Amino acid sequence: MGAARLVWRLARLLWRLARWAGDDRGRAGGFVARTALRHRVEAAVLAALALLAAWGAVEATGPLELLLPIACLALCLGAWGSWQVAGRYSVGAAGERTVAKRLRVLECSGWLVLHDLERPRGGNVDHLAAGPGGAFTIETKTVRYTEAALDQALGHARWAEARLRLSVTPVLCLARRRDLPYEDRGVVVCGATELASFLARQPGPPADTEHIARRLRG
Repeated sequence: MGAARLVWRLARLLWRLARWAGDDRGRAGGFVARTALRHRVEAAVLAALALLAAWGAVEATGPLELLLPIACLALCLGAWGSWQVAGRYSVGAAGERTVAKRLRVLECSGWLVLHDLERPRGGNVDHLAAGPGGAFTIETKTVRYTEAALDQALGHARWAEARLRLSVTPVLCLARRRDLPYEDRGVVVCGATELASFLARQPGPPADTEHIARRLRG
């Protein structure tokens, strides 16, 4: 019983540390990095519980002699699964940081570039860029995308249009690709290397960056 209480306290401590260390809202990849961290904490807690079950199985008798090894195996599988999910989220966070670096050239030209904008009903907009060429929401994927990703990109643009009361173009950027811009179901798709130059070439109309900053930061 004392060991179980210790594991529970450890789990609460790790969760609090995860919330504290993951408080990086507004930074590129912040939402995805926080999610990855929480999955790693979950994996650590499950692994600790698996060790506890394994320790108890050594001296178990009766039904527990069978149940504890099964519980240990299930907890190990759960920990492994959570760790794998965390790894995929970490790859996504790295992709968002790559895209953010590509957008810095626009910031130097007076564009407003925001990252990790949380939506009230869940999820986040990876990046929003606004300047002489207009306003754009940017959804980041690593090397490929699905129909669901296009829906996500369209949803971000619609949310931004409702919030900002202006026209917003949806963009889906592939962080590890060099694709020239093309359109798929009303979404502009391009590789990270082409993103900034594509946005800089757009004819506008120019976006009111002060208005957008007030609406999104207020």
